[in-house]
Amino acid sequence: MAHIIFGIDPIPPFNQQNLEVALRMPGVHHAHADAKAHVVAVEFDPLVLTGAQLQRTIQGIGFRPFVLTESDTPHHQA
Repeated sequence: MAHIIFGIDPIPPFNQQNLEVALRMPGVHHAHADAKAHVVAVEFDPLVLTGAQLQRTIQGIGFRPFVLTESDTPHHQA
């Protein structure tokens, strides 16, 4: 399992539900958007999706995401 946290430019107005619905896709195990902090945290299967694909999905609904943190599966870490 991999995790990625995106910071989100709050323009257009941050819509937590829109982001979470957009991230209901194969490979995503859990997504949580925090409108106050302007972040989206996603737990996903790196064998199905990449962080870049998630970023493009968020961009596709009109936001400008940037990666804050990203972690791979524990067995890939030293």
